[in-house]
Amino acid sequence: MMAVIGINSHKDTLAACLADWAGRAVAHRSFDNTSEGCAGLVAWARSAGVERVGIEGCPVIPFHQ
Repeated sequence: MMAVIGINSHKDTLAACLADWAGRAVAHRSFDNTSEGCAGLVAWARSAGVERVGIEGCPVIPFHQ
């Protein structure tokens, strides 16, 4: 089974959704946005046989007056 993970990155957390080949959500996990949390995310992805990862980025644009 082909599996993919979509990640929504936040300041403190990484929200991840594991989806099957048809795009159906299989599992959801949240990880701390730290080195340890990233390592946990990678371990989870490897154990699920993930072939592709998509990361949504949302840059913070400072507002200057």
